[in-house]
Amino acid sequence: MTATFGLLMGKGAGKQIDWICEAAYTSDSQGLDASIVALTDGSMWVTSDGKSFSSTDGGCSWQPIGEPVGAAYVHGVHSEAGGGGLWLSAVTGTGGQTSQIWRRDTKTGAWSERYQSTEVQLRELYLAASNPDHAVAIGPLLADPTTALIVRTENGGKTWQQHVVKG
Repeated sequence: MTATFGLLMGKGAGKQIDWICEAAYTSDSQGLDASIVALTDGSMWVTSDGKSFSSTDGGCSWQPIGEPVGAAYVHGVHSEAGGGGLWLSAVTGTGGQTSQIWRRDTKTGAWSERYQSTEVQLRELYLAASNPDHAVAIGPLLADPTTALIVRTENGGKTWQQHVVKG
């Protein structure tokens, strides 16, 4: 028996499920830990092993999305409701000294940095489905990995509130 890893897409409220370019996802029994976003224009974006890629042909071919300058490891990619922008959290520098949150305008391809910190290694990023200006990120403090920092914005990253959670 051969193990196959693939991406499935549901249609018609899940009544029909199809493989998306199975050959592009086969593997030698290695799992793929990926964040995948499908946009309303039919394109897809995936983040795996710290890098991000896009596909415009249903997942048969993938191109690097051109992470922001200096992004050494990307933790996840998320789409705004309506597909106007993509957000990602990234770590730069040796040992992950700087965490950043970036937004990419899907129309222009331009990146804009929304958050930066040398105190925390952000590992999770979430966008509110109802409002793309609302985002939350969390990660351990570099000085004390048993303590987490939660950062939150309600204005698209113009300002951030910080909340420390002791471990």
